[in-house]
Amino acid sequence: MEKIEEKRRSPYDKVIHSYISRLNSQIQSVPTLYNILSAQLVANVKKVKEFISEHGSEEKNEEGKDIVRMPIEYLRAFDRLNANMNNSYQALENVGRNAVVAMVSMYDAFVGSLVKVIYDDMPQLLNQSQKEFKLNNILLYKDFDELKEIVTEDEIETLLRKSHIEQLKWIEGKLGMPVTGFKALPLFVELMERRNLFVHANGIVSRHYLETCEEYHIKDEENKLGKQLNAEIDYVIKSYEILFQTGVMLGFVVWHKIRQTEGEDLISILSNVCYDLIKEGHYDLAIVMIDFTLENKSFKKHIVRADLLVFLINKALSFHLKDKQNECLAIVNELDLSASAPVYKLAAAVLKEDYDEALAYMAQIGNISIMRRYYKEWPLFTKFREKESFKNKYKELFNEDYSCLEVNKPEFEEILASAEKMIEQEEKTKTVGVKEAYNLDGAQPE
Repeated sequence: MEKIEEKRRSPYDKVIHSYISRLNSQIQSVPTLYNILSAQLVANVKKVKEFISEHGSEEKNEEGKDIVRMPIEYLRAFDRLNANMNNSYQALENVGRNAVVAMVSMYDAFVGSLVKVIYDDMPQLLNQSQKEFKLNNILLYKDFDELKEIVTEDEIETLLRKSHIEQLKWIEGKLGMPVTGFKALPLFVELMERRNLFVHANGIVSRHYLETCEEYHIKDEENKLGKQLNAEIDYVIKSYEILFQTGVMLGFVVWHKIRQTEGEDLISILSNVCYDLIKEGHYDLAIVMIDFTLENKSFKKHIVRADLLVFLINKALSFHLKDKQNECLAIVNELDLSASAPVYKLAAAVLKEDYDEALAYMAQIGNISIMRRYYKEWPLFTKFREKESFKNKYKELFNEDYSCLEVNKPEFEEILASAEKMIEQEEKTKTVGVKEAYNLDGAQPE
């Protein structure tokens, strides 16, 4: 679907997409950070090992622990190299934590921006403000609009100092609509509590954290009082998904509640959001957002038949690209495409992996210029493009060889495996960083 013209974009659309953009930039930076810091750790481990090999020796003490013997004149340089290695290890370990803290900060900023738009649309809500002004203070402002801006800022700052659950309940109360009933709420609560531990307690589990988890039925037998929590790569990805769906769903339901006349634009933009998730490979998140759209009773009156087909085909496509073909077929086989355009029938054939039928629809559609782009960019054709029959049909239609530049982004799993190797190497060498382990025959650095 075509994007809404900039000049008539809803402020809610702008706030939502600004949030999505910032979240995406953060999660996409994580693999790069893992790569850089893994390489740095490799280099520093190598330097330590080479220094030991050249100037010292690795032995075992009486307790069977690995130690390093180093002549006193090389100890200071060895300490520096070892500190660099341990710092690299710590930096690598902090990548996940920092990413989680940063994404939660983006969510906080999003809530502030969203509430600002709510107040702009519904200034009558400010009548409930408890803020008081003395007459001489009021006279300092040039007009009522400036005073209203000050009150709005104060209300938003007050709200953002509340807990994240209190913020959601505030929106429920102000707009008279439920926003705390989504399935991921317990995961959202745990994420926010863990973020607080990262910022204020170095990740050490507190009684408040455990009590909150118990209140929301979050069970993890390994999380004990005093244990230090971290943010492994799986947790970082899950945090991104939780913050994405919580913030974006909140933005859309608020938007619809206040501006129902913009329902058609809202559905169009939601469709684009889901499609973009599929393009970025976030298939599970795309399914969650599509289900959110189709299950929202308030949205249904704005969803025409063509919109519904797009959402269902994209949901089937998400399963298709996840290699869950049974779930994909369960959707496709229920579609009534008898009166639909050939492009929908082409999509269904591809999803069913009936490539002979798909080729027939390609021929029927012909060499429409926009299809040239779709064949290259639409994730629907990801698997079909690998077939020689597809490439031959493309050349037949457009009189050119099929070519599509596809750049594979670094996979989290590959980067994590590399990082884990670095950490494993560092852990084996870590004992050289303990001064008692040097056991330099009683010698101490100057």
